[in-house]
Amino acid sequence: PAYIYDRKSRKEQTTNREIMEEYAKKHDLEVAEVFIDKCSGKTPHNERDAWRKMQNRLNEGDVIIMEKIDRYSRDVVEGINHMKYLEEEGIIVIFVYESIDTATAMGRFNFGLKLLMAQLEREQTAERTTTTLRLKRMRGEKDTYKRYGWDEQGQPIKSEQKVLQHIRHSLHNNWGLTTIAEGLNTRNWHKRNNKEWTASDIYKIKNGRHFEMMDYDNN
Repeated sequence: PAYIYDRKSRKEQTTNREIMEEYAKKHDLEVAEVFIDKCSGKTPHNERDAWRKMQNRLNEGDVIIMEKIDRYSRDVVEGINHMKYLEEEGIIVIFVYESIDTATAMGRFNFGLKLLMAQLEREQTAERTTTTLRLKRMRGEKDTYKRYGWDEQGQPIKSEQKVLQHIRHSLHNNWGLTTIAEGLNTRNWHKRNNKEWTASDIYKIKNGRHFEMMDYDNN
């Protein structure tokens, strides 16, 4: 049988489920069940509730239909490793938008290539942003980017440093991003806008410049 999987961000209210259903109908694939997660694309698959439920039902020869690769993953390493696991289990994955079918060698190649290209584009965008901020500081212009843990003068904010310290220790202990976010929310350690933490927020901090001076609380 075939299974439809979709992931929507926390801001999205709808999915494009009908696109996958139309694909299945066109290719005579019987859809057994539909699974939808609401999380960041960087959330590991073993931390996605709907994905875990679907994976428990998968058997060799089953097909997973997804709209786009970014619905599957935005993390190259985790995405490729998990796809390798699916291949070893004999599971076929189809991405409708990119016309990729992992049952073929070319499909598997294009999957890895598209995932890498997407990450390259994101990293280049981040580099351009960093360069722009650096040039602003060199010209003495005000840096409007408010990095969590620091004020506009570059001085540490003690309450936020405490949160960053907790995140660093949690990552060191190999806690999942979702687990860390939920732990912060349970402690009522919310973000500056008083919104709850998400796995995506933890990922951004993990891969950002927030840990450059993390020993503030230990001084």
